[in-house]
Amino acid sequence: TFWGYFDRTGEEDRTLMHVLHATRPDILLVCMGYPLQEEWIAAHLDALSHIRVLVGLGGSLDVWAGECRRAPRALSALGLEWAWRILCQPRRRLEQIPALARFAVFAAKNGRKKEM
Repeated sequence: TFWGYFDRTGEEDRTLMHVLHATRPDILLVCMGYPLQEEWIAAHLDALSHIRVLVGLGGSLDVWAGECRRAPRALSALGLEWAWRILCQPRRRLEQIPALARFAVFAAKNGRKKEM
């Protein structure tokens, strides 16, 4: 395991890559959240070619581990899983609230209109 809040361009990243080459895991679960995990995987994909399964899980691991409950179906169906995570873990997500609010306003203004 390696915590996800490391310097992804510096010494900690080099240390992690050294550990991954030394231990040669078959499976690597990357849980940094979107889009950081996808960007990190893409940047290191060639160097991690020995890993058979490389997956970006985001907060899914927290749900599977029982650390956070899945959003109610009604919220999931509306695409509001992120809102549920904010309610469950407000301290962890406080910095994201302004960006999410801007996105919600943008989506409301620019969302698809039903054609009749």
